[in-house]
Amino acid sequence: MIKKPLCILIIILIVAFPLGCAACVNEGGGEGLLIVAIAYAPYDFAKEVTAGTGAEVKMLLKPGTESHTFEPTPQDIIALEKCGLLIYTGGESDSWAQKILSGLSNKSLKTVVISEIEGICEEHGEEGHEGHSHEDPHYWTSLKNSRLIVSAIAQSLEEIDPENAPAYRENASAYNQKLLELDERFEELIAGAPRDTIIVADRFPLKHFVEDYGLKYYSAFDGCAAESEVPAATVALLSDKVRELNVPVVFIIELSNGNIAKTITQGTNAKIKTFYTCHNVAAADFERGLSYYDMMSENYRSLGEALI
Repeated sequence: MIKKPLCILIIILIVAFPLGCAACVNEGGGEGLLIVAIAYAPYDFAKEVTAGTGAEVKMLLKPGTESHTFEPTPQDIIALEKCGLLIYTGGESDSWAQKILSGLSNKSLKTVVISEIEGICEEHGEEGHEGHSHEDPHYWTSLKNSRLIVSAIAQSLEEIDPENAPAYRENASAYNQKLLELDERFEELIAGAPRDTIIVADRFPLKHFVEDYGLKYYSAFDGCAAESEVPAATVALLSDKVRELNVPVVFIIELSNGNIAKTITQGTNAKIKTFYTCHNVAAADFERGLSYYDMMSENYRSLGEALI
């Protein structure tokens, strides 16, 4: 939720920076299209689609920070006044966006709202491992959804910047082929694996991933919960499952302290490995250019160890 002092500052900035243009000065000093994404996966998709075109891509979420308490800064508002395309998830997780967009003077700003892309997995209540329903806005954990997001970004950029349309189409097509091939590798791995269940000792923003491949799961939290304390009964259940199933790997998600996993794997041979959800990355990973494809490829390798 956006706090009142920030709302006042946003209004001041909007009045002070009436920059309703699709172009801006990029880091190299020249004129270029600015694309803004709220999370890491769509940020990386936009970089892939715009490669070689001179466009600048900015991520609003600061690397290494908690994604679920995001509040836009004054600098973020200025960026939105300058940008040509904003990519965000939509729904409750990005409730700030509509409030901000309605007040911008940049009326030429185009948006890609991931939850509204045709064909994307729609959010719906689903029974979790303890019978609670949850929603999951992390659509990009599904490689099938990711290809739809990439195509939607390319289509929007073609409309904004027709001159570079052939490059956007070519880049999107080549990248989607890579994602398709990785998706097929996941399908082959899981279809031939002796196990069909994973344990995630953490929040669970992986609903779209497990649905794609028919995987079962046990997790510390039902979905991407805001709570930080896991019930003792859940810890006991997970600990029992690690031993009952003799699991070789227990997963945590990126930026986690891993404390729950350490507890439930005590006295076992289970490894603790990170399963990347690609919502955000550590600052060091951002600086070295760890990509969505890199992270999903690492997930493939880790899953291979977890399902043996």
